[in-house]
Amino acid sequence: DANANADSVFAFYLGSGGAKGELTLGGVDPAHYTGDFTYTPVTVPGYWQFAVDGLEVAGTSFASSFKAIADTGTSTLAGPKDLIKQLATSIPGVTAVPLTGEYMMDCSKIPQAPTLSFTIAGKKFDLEGADYVIQISQGGVTECLLGMIGLDVPPPRGPLWILGDVFLSKYYTVFDFEEDRVGFATAKRPAAS
Repeated sequence: DANANADSVFAFYLGSGGAKGELTLGGVDPAHYTGDFTYTPVTVPGYWQFAVDGLEVAGTSFASSFKAIADTGTSTLAGPKDLIKQLATSIPGVTAVPLTGEYMMDCSKIPQAPTLSFTIAGKKFDLEGADYVIQISQGGVTECLLGMIGLDVPPPRGPLWILGDVFLSKYYTVFDFEEDRVGFATAKRPAAS
């Protein structure tokens, strides 16, 4: 139960689809999530690090058992540079931006982008192309940025994946410091206007 030790819990809703985000202290806000939380133990206290059982791309195993953190201060998914490069170049319509570590994508290819499935505590958390491609509109032109970047975190902290806003926009996240665990539930999308 997410509210068992309500005073030792805080939760983030990032407000996808134009809705306002919300930080809840001392509990969770049922208006912002649906279904049950999947909890995973914190493996590095104070850093909110946890274990990910694996990552599948379009149903095929891509990476197994790695360390991760959920970080609202990172807008993308971040992972080891070699793995992110391998992942990015496997997605249709993606091109590397020289010297930046970023990747652009042909916006028309978003429907062909593979599903990324992170398995946490035995449950799959899926990201579709529309979840991990960031559309930036300026002056009547829309460009698409792949919401992932290579970042090599050195040992002993790394290698490490950062599940940033791309992940947290889709999954409402609760941090429970009394139970030393992180929980994820599907974030409610705002109603279409």
